[in-house]
Amino acid sequence: MLDDKLTSLSKLQLAYDLNELEADTIISELWPNGIFPYASWETAYKQHWKQAISNNINFISDTEQKIPSFPEFDPLENKEPLLHIINSPRIVTFFKNIAAIIFVIDLKEGLEDLCNLTYEEKNKELQDDMGEFFDGLSELESQYNKEISHPSNWEQSAKSKLFQGLCNEKHSFIAKSPFCIHKLFRDAIVLDKTAAIRYLDKCGYSLKRAVKGISQSLVNRLTKDMDASPPEEPEPSAASLAASAESPNLPDDTPDESSAKKTIVVPRYLLAGKTPNAVLNGMRKKEIDDCVIAYVLFYWYKLANKRLIGELFAVKPNQIPSTHYRRAESLLKRANREYNITSA
Repeated sequence: MLDDKLTSLSKLQLAYDLNELEADTIISELWPNGIFPYASWETAYKQHWKQAISNNINFISDTEQKIPSFPEFDPLENKEPLLHIINSPRIVTFFKNIAAIIFVIDLKEGLEDLCNLTYEEKNKELQDDMGEFFDGLSELESQYNKEISHPSNWEQSAKSKLFQGLCNEKHSFIAKSPFCIHKLFRDAIVLDKTAAIRYLDKCGYSLKRAVKGISQSLVNRLTKDMDASPPEEPEPSAASLAASAESPNLPDDTPDESSAKKTIVVPRYLLAGKTPNAVLNGMRKKEIDDCVIAYVLFYWYKLANKRLIGELFAVKPNQIPSTHYRRAESLLKRANREYNITSA
């Protein structure tokens, strides 16, 4: 079992509907103290694989070379977290070594527990790949069991020789097997749950669905006391965007009393029936200030997610969500400070 304060990257992505780029951003933001790439694997190792390896030590002649120990993880070893985590061969090498040494029943139990810690729902593609992998190893073990049951192989030296041969055959099979744990390894990366939820809330993300360990009540509790935390900004549905486009929530035509502000009149036809991108492009053609466009999208069009608004104005691609959020905040503050915005 993982600590209740932790969650897997796969579950977080599902809960907040994050794509891989957004997930990579979270890893970078929480690195190094909020990311634990080996945690789920170490749990499987301690609960299922460590004892199984110890049980087979007597059958392996070169123990120093053949008995793998669980790899150490140093978050400060590399300043590039994604390269360090995704491209690190340590867990992959460790898994291949223990898969050759322990029996399928122990390997399978540990890997299935690891998947349960990682995924909210069963990953059918992964399960099919694992099934073929286990079947291949089981076939090799069946032949070993037949040979070791023969009285001539009951001596310790004979058993060791047979087991060593089995390990070598498994190593060859594993090296050629299409089963790859790289995707599983990425999905199984563990994060500090509180830090991840608060970061996502700050960037304007809202919970899309509850998963094991992440509920709406937990999110509310973790974010309600955040200093200067932005209000929850749910992603607008296609229906709500369409409704806003058909009849935008236009303000009264009474301008602000502040004489220091410039008054700008925004024609109604620039909003009605248009997508956010069309509104942006149409208003820019009229040479309307970007801060006014952001104001119109947020207050009139009811595009409630500031991250999405900021993304519309992005010049460089692939920027982190917090950058988009801060851009939208800056534009809206400037619009409120400099303009009286009315409709016509």
